[in-house]
Amino acid sequence: MIKIDRQKIYESHGYTFKNFVTLTEDEKRMILSWRNHDKVRAMMVNKDIISLEDHLRFIEGLKNREDCYYWLVKDPGGVEVGVLDVIHIDNQKEVGEIGYYLNQDETGKGFEFMIECNYFVHQQLQLKYNLVTVDMTNRDILLFSMYLESTFEGIKEVGGVKYLYNNHATGDFIINHYNELCLIDYARFVKRHKNDNILYNIKK
Repeated sequence: MIKIDRQKIYESHGYTFKNFVTLTEDEKRMILSWRNHDKVRAMMVNKDIISLEDHLRFIEGLKNREDCYYWLVKDPGGVEVGVLDVIHIDNQKEVGEIGYYLNQDETGKGFEFMIECNYFVHQQLQLKYNLVTVDMTNRDILLFSMYLESTFEGIKEVGGVKYLYNNHATGDFIINHYNELCLIDYARFVKRHKNDNILYNIKK
């Protein structure tokens, strides 16, 4: 069973994960500015600008929920790089959906941030399966998925947007290859495939 301590600041390879319910007022406002950034909103299901009142109400509501958790993530240098969330959690089945967004002032750290978030959730929180959902127009995430040799189970449509999904994605690849995954190698991969038609690896 997944067990998460909201009061604990978790650490993984120098990254820290501070739960939303323990954030300061300044940290809450900072995160709201990230979430309302045009580039971040464009990749969200809810693309509306979120008010401070709604943002604070949402964080307050997290104190009594067991189905979703949010963290402010700092890198090993202490810089706030982004937000990690795990939603749609089923504690008995040990599944949930991993999501994240970057502080747009730190976009150069995105690769390491996403690798560490996935490693942390699967290794420390013991998430068995990640309910992966990727917007088919989000080329950056699709290339990242290709690099990690991800597969998908099919395509679904939500609100007129098509998504690739996999309800049984594990963290095995990242956990087993963590020390081999690096930004330089990923940059070379993207350069080789940036003009390719992305072929979706869907299980038959």
